[in-house]
Amino acid sequence: LNRPRLCVCGEPSTINHCLTCKLGGYVSLRHDSLKGTIAKLLEQVCKDTVIEPSLIPITTEQLQRGTDVSDGARLDVCTRGFWTPLDRAFTDIRVLDPQAQSNAKTGLFGCETE
Repeated sequence: LNRPRLCVCGEPSTINHCLTCKLGGYVSLRHDSLKGTIAKLLEQVCKDTVIEPSLIPITTEQLQRGTDVSDGARLDVCTRGFWTPLDRAFTDIRVLDPQAQSNAKTGLFGCETE
């Protein structure tokens, strides 16, 4: 592979490090590539597919811990007609490394729910 010896964070640029380091850019590249691919596929079968639409502001709703409730919060893909003809489906793309140390005790199917 044609990659630098050191990551921007200063660690050696190993394959495993490139897949997990959020500073090096590979995590974002994988996420954005998958987001674009899913949006293109949804455009072929659904209507009004939008990448990173802004969400309406949150007022008094109680959401799960870790939810972005700031003004201008966005999700990855929104499309109309996925489940039923007029309903909108909101999708957040999540890319994970099942071999990451943080997922070692979780198992593959447990990773998707955390």
